[in-house]
Amino acid sequence: MVASFEYRLTKEEYVRGLRVVMTVLLAKDRRKTWRCLQLYAVIAIAIGIAAVVHPGSFPAILLAFALYIVGSCALNPRHVRQWHGLSYEPDLADSKVTFDAKGVTKVRSEDERHWVWPALRRIHELPDAAVLEFVGWEVITLPDRLWARPEDRMAFVTSLRDQANNLLPDFPAEKLSPTRALSLLHVGAVAAAFDIFIAANAGAVLALCRCSTQPSPFETFLRDAWRSGLLTATSFGISMLTGCLIYFGLLRLNKRRPQWAAGVSTAFIVILIGFVVAGYLVGR
Repeated sequence: MVASFEYRLTKEEYVRGLRVVMTVLLAKDRRKTWRCLQLYAVIAIAIGIAAVVHPGSFPAILLAFALYIVGSCALNPRHVRQWHGLSYEPDLADSKVTFDAKGVTKVRSEDERHWVWPALRRIHELPDAAVLEFVGWEVITLPDRLWARPEDRMAFVTSLRDQANNLLPDFPAEKLSPTRALSLLHVGAVAAAFDIFIAANAGAVLALCRCSTQPSPFETFLRDAWRSGLLTATSFGISMLTGCLIYFGLLRLNKRRPQWAAGVSTAFIVILIGFVVAGYLVGR
């Protein structure tokens, strides 16, 4: 095959290609689940220590933590885009990419790169671009505007696959979802964790209110655990662990039913808002 493209890569297109290769690279991290559990364990320990040092401040500490998590998830997509765009250099945005029998050549104003066909590792077909991933985690982003019709782009990608016959299996398209969608799942999982925590503590309060004048051993244990803060700390730790499991469950659901995953996450958030509003009204 012989093809050549001369174009100027915009910052948004550059970030899109860089985000793809970063997503593939992060997917190789086999310990990300363990790191998530470690993070929540450290946060739970920190909140527990703060609650012991400052008795009676647990609700305020918990609220501050919830606001921090929700705020971080909301701002994370913007921060990621800004971080990826830091390496964009306008002086090197003009490129000429040539495909021939020997491989792929990319020429810019200050450098020239050549890859033989076996160096092409994977082709990522996105709605707005085709991203070529090479060995060494180098990429070439071909914006969709380079082709007049979708059929032309499809034919070009097909010819690439025929030429590079040792490509790795396609990376799951759902894992290349926009960061905003994944942030919704993250916020939904955090909201679910707090839903479980609030429901557990509300149930404990109702159980304590129903205790008789001669409580059973279990009721006595429940009352002592509540007064000492052990019950609250335990339910918080369990709810955070459950939130992690819910997050990974939402990720799996997002692979098959993205709309369902978004709907479940939104439901968790709405329930949490309902709990907060109800608590405010009861407190008045």
